[in-house]
Amino acid sequence: MMRSHNNSRRGRDATTSNTVSCSPDEVLHWAWTEACAMLYCGEDPNDVSKDELQRRFYRDLYENKPNLMVYVDPRCRVVKMDPLGQFIKPEGKTAIELKYEATGEADKIGQFVRLGDGSLLTVGENETFTSRDGGVTWSAPRRMCPGTTKNKPGAGGLLIRTRRGHLVYAYLDTSTFRWSWDEARREAADDARLDVWVIRSEDEGRTWQDKQRVFAGYCGALRDMIETTDGNLVLPVTRLLRNPSRHGICAYVSTDDGKNWVPSADIIDLGGHGHHDGACEPTIVQLRDGHLWMLIRTTLGQFWSAFSSDGGRTWPIMRPSAIEASSAPGAMIRLASGRLVLAWNRLCSTQRTSYPRFGGDGQIALRPFSGHRQELSIAFSEDDGATWSPPQVIIRKQDYGIAYPYLFELEPGRIWLSTQYCYKMALTFAERDFVEHTSSARDI
Repeated sequence: MMRSHNNSRRGRDATTSNTVSCSPDEVLHWAWTEACAMLYCGEDPNDVSKDELQRRFYRDLYENKPNLMVYVDPRCRVVKMDPLGQFIKPEGKTAIELKYEATGEADKIGQFVRLGDGSLLTVGENETFTSRDGGVTWSAPRRMCPGTTKNKPGAGGLLIRTRRGHLVYAYLDTSTFRWSWDEARREAADDARLDVWVIRSEDEGRTWQDKQRVFAGYCGALRDMIETTDGNLVLPVTRLLRNPSRHGICAYVSTDDGKNWVPSADIIDLGGHGHHDGACEPTIVQLRDGHLWMLIRTTLGQFWSAFSSDGGRTWPIMRPSAIEASSAPGAMIRLASGRLVLAWNRLCSTQRTSYPRFGGDGQIALRPFSGHRQELSIAFSEDDGATWSPPQVIIRKQDYGIAYPYLFELEPGRIWLSTQYCYKMALTFAERDFVEHTSSARDI
């Protein structure tokens, strides 16, 4: 059954009124000029003329000076980070591009599980690594599936260690990847494909078994998987919906530690039209009353919520959350203290009062939306998400690319946060440093 929502309702977004949609290139150029204003003169970019911005921009470009800056809250400890990029002007071209050098310094930044001996384990390309120093250094790789060429486990999947001590890893099978978009029809190609597979280990990752395809179709990204209090596994899968093309969500449930999976009876569908529209990339937690709560990425100016009272088999309740957000996924986990912590990209940079929109033509999305990914914020909830502490910016990158957060509690009260999109970095922080210094909780 399809759980749908009438697109005539839209999320609360104070910055969208009378806003003209921008192309993605225009959004990036806007972010770059904002970076120039903040870095070169410490001024509000609204108070600096475009000509002056461009003069400073090209001056430092031609002198080959670094143009970008990453801010990290001083209460955090940076573990790993990509090198800072530079603006470059390719020879013979007028376009400005960003240059990044892949050094491998910011790999192995999640997902993690803690094994029975206290070490961490993470998954790479058909291999696992272990760490005994909290993810700073890692062992030599151990092959997962020897001789595998197709359907092999890849990096970037979802990893969990069940109460029985079994490891379950869900991943996208990149050997099946096919994607193209027909702009004339405003539809995804008929053969769009990226399957979801699962593999298990019953001996702490030394050997792997029961490799199986869970979903055949197009899944753009996997973001979260949980084990419920009754020992079941719940895996939300973003899937391409058609006529018109958009994204929806189906939850897969396993009652036997990942040996078998059953899809939910309904699909979460918020409507929309475009290759980045719809309901997608949710994070999921179990509430104290037993309900499951998905917090869903949308293009509507805020996260949407979906709730299940039967362990993920059906999702009859959907509604907008009170959490304003850009079109980017959040990450939410329950801490040992009982609090929830959420990391996400808010609707707009805290350094501005508005953010440019793009989409609105049925190609990217049906309506113009915020793609803000310059800041990552965190907030805490004592009451299962009814109210939240005031958001605090934990990372800021003055151009773009701080998104797709991952959260992991290394030990009670010590949290690992990494970003897994575009610019990658990892840091740790103490829960008490952020909770004790916040004012009273409120809706966000």
